[in-house]
Amino acid sequence: MESFEVADARYLGRGKPYEVKLSPWFTAIIGGRGTGKSSLVEFLRIEMRREDEVQEAIRDDLSNYRGVYRQRRDEGLLTQGTRFVATYRKDRARFRIQWSQDGEQDPILEEREGGGWVTGQGDIARRFPVRIYSQKQIYQLAKAPLGRCGRPSDQVMCVPAGRVQGAKP
Repeated sequence: MESFEVADARYLGRGKPYEVKLSPWFTAIIGGRGTGKSSLVEFLRIEMRREDEVQEAIRDDLSNYRGVYRQRRDEGLLTQGTRFVATYRKDRARFRIQWSQDGEQDPILEEREGGGWVTGQGDIARRFPVRIYSQKQIYQLAKAPLGRCGRPSDQVMCVPAGRVQGAKP
């Protein structure tokens, strides 16, 4: 994965999309409380269609990330216009994996050799292997160290860990 972009979430990407450049080898996001680390990780989980990979013990805690807020006191970190885009490189090809709250974006775009993007096909979770571990998931794994940590052939993203610049607490 080369990058991840968040546009029009409640506290991130308002007015201008927020883009995070990622390492193809390992990315750790490190930062203090309330800096947006968990939000970024859970947005990536939504975008990569990995919500079903979360342990039962923390599934309810994560529902707030998926919620759409309408008024100031509402919970939820998404807006009606929230969009996520990940740029992913696989087998010398580049893809954009997209998600939008309104469902208007094509889920997969594939870069053409001459430039431009065309709609791609397939199941995102199967076609683009990635493992995402939040701080809460790592804690759950530590409580049960023999728990499933993914396959060695998968890309592993252990997160959180960095201050998300531009995020509002």
